[in-house]
Amino acid sequence: MPRLGPFLKKLGIEPKDLGLYRRALTHVSAAPSIEESYERLEFLGDSIIGAVVSDFLYRQFPDKEEGDLSRIRAIVVNRETLGSKAIEMGIDKFIRADTVRVREGEQAEFSILADSFEALVGAIFNDLGYRAARTFILKALREECLNLSEMEGPADFKSRLQEMWQQRVKKPPDYYVVSESGPDHRKTFTVEVRYRGKILGRGKGSSKKRAEQEAARVAYEAEMARIAAKADLK
Repeated sequence: MPRLGPFLKKLGIEPKDLGLYRRALTHVSAAPSIEESYERLEFLGDSIIGAVVSDFLYRQFPDKEEGDLSRIRAIVVNRETLGSKAIEMGIDKFIRADTVRVREGEQAEFSILADSFEALVGAIFNDLGYRAARTFILKALREECLNLSEMEGPADFKSRLQEMWQQRVKKPPDYYVVSESGPDHRKTFTVEVRYRGKILGRGKGSSKKRAEQEAARVAYEAEMARIAAKADLK
């Protein structure tokens, strides 16, 4: 396993108590006791992330209503997003666990990845204070907040699907209008979302945007079901 100290410095963290960060990356299955696992730090980090993201959204988007801010925050701080960030930042390589959910050479499940991200924030807060924790959180999640700022409904599946795909192949899928029907004042659009010619999902809507969102929803939920089924087989 690579050395933790140099890794933290690459993330902009200058640790005072390295043991605190080791605990933040230790799942309960690999700890002598619950107190020596990341669970308490995860609890702390979860609260700090929510506060920092809420403050950022409140100040960044003064014209948005409370409901819109809440929807953006819910996506930014969910397990999928935080787990993806843990992979993107390389945090997953330092997680210590002894559980069937983490096999040698295989990826930890998203709940452990997200918990570790939250626990790392808790460790930064304990070790270096709120300002350092805030800097780390916004460095990781600021773009996520900005990218979701244009969402129009309770769930922006197009953004979720794009994030999922870019984590894997660094390129988003494409959307194609495959048909239009009905009179001009009551048109129905059919859109397909594809990657390298493969149809990921198809959706209909009264506008191109709504059809794209529906196609993205079908593709996203199908992919999440595939991931869940794969995890159940392990």
